[in-house]
Amino acid sequence: MRVSVLRSGSSGNATLIEAGGVCLLVDAGISSRALGQELARRGIRSLDAVLLTHEHSDHISGMDGILRRYETLVMANEATLRCLPLSPYDGQVLRTGGEQRVGPLRVQSFPVPHDSAEAVGFWLEDDTSKVCLATDLGYVPDELLDYLRAADLAVLEANYDPRSLEEGPYPPFLKARIASDVGHLSNSQAGEAIVAAGDGRLQEVWLAHLSANNNSPRLAKEAVSAQLRMAGLDAVAVRVALRDRSSLEWEGPQKWRQASLLP
Repeated sequence: MRVSVLRSGSSGNATLIEAGGVCLLVDAGISSRALGQELARRGIRSLDAVLLTHEHSDHISGMDGILRRYETLVMANEATLRCLPLSPYDGQVLRTGGEQRVGPLRVQSFPVPHDSAEAVGFWLEDDTSKVCLATDLGYVPDELLDYLRAADLAVLEANYDPRSLEEGPYPPFLKARIASDVGHLSNSQAGEAIVAAGDGRLQEVWLAHLSANNNSPRLAKEAVSAQLRMAGLDAVAVRVALRDRSSLEWEGPQKWRQASLLP
């Protein structure tokens, strides 16, 4: 399995999954033009499906153009499909907690706490690789910890630095929403989750969905890496997905490529 982060952040999210000739996109929050450029660079001409975590604009804003360009299948739970401002579209229900085979991939969704219709994360596995993706969640439920322990690679939200959020320009209601149990994960919450899952097979973590205003790649990586060092988990690699360009690629356990230098 190959995993590539095309964009990750409040301005747009899209992650490409490739396995055995199958190509899936998790979320479609970038333009069809940008997506087309990313796929062309990789020699990909079609998408087998788009998996949606939830209906917020930074995860679906490119859906209309992507569907026209690739005539692909949308997979999401019923609550999310009902929210899509798209017509017509080819939608397939993947109930929360349900499972679907797409070529060699087993895809399973699981619930995450976020202020949307019915947000989910995704578990993807083939014969050699196990990957967990979870962004847009206010806290880490026990079920997610089980997935993190079982994964080779985890793509986990580290949205904000608490001090930056507190001292930043956002109005009080928005700060409260971000820090709530249905908002987003802070750097420290992400680190705590990784430490709690450190007794499993987890080899690498990508910190994702960083806020442009309340976080930075440096802050996120330093905070999480420090927590892992204190827990004796230096062997777990920590990298940061960027919001404005393709940034990380991974191909199976112990194999990763960094598409660009991180700050």
